[in-house]
Amino acid sequence: MKIPDFLKGTHFWIAALLFVISFFGGTEELATRVVMTIAGVISAFFAIRQFIQSAKFGGWKETLVQGNTLNYLAQVLVLLGVPNIDQLIPPLKELVDAFIQGNWGLAISKGVAFITIVFYLFFANKTKPVSA
Repeated sequence: MKIPDFLKGTHFWIAALLFVISFFGGTEELATRVVMTIAGVISAFFAIRQFIQSAKFGGWKETLVQGNTLNYLAQVLVLLGVPNIDQLIPPLKELVDAFIQGNWGLAISKGVAFITIVFYLFFANKTKPVSA
């Protein structure tokens, strides 16, 4: 029986390792931070490795858009711990779906909604407590 080529690659096994690591940590904040740090450090190392290996053949722009590089960079974002990321995923998926369907009216509507959510999550002044 011949082993498929993708099973022989480092990137497949690193992606599988990062997937397994993502199940650990649970609800305890310290454990979650440790797991995020481990996954982020592994991903940062392999993102740099991927960039060094691929940049000499295709240039840095082509390297940045490769699936493996994007996978590692996404894991590094997990390490950084972007706040409220869970509130951004559904509207972002809806926006991408609208673009894929070619529904430009819906894409504009979802785009405005997404920008509004990002604005209020990250840029709008938080409500100041009223002092008595």
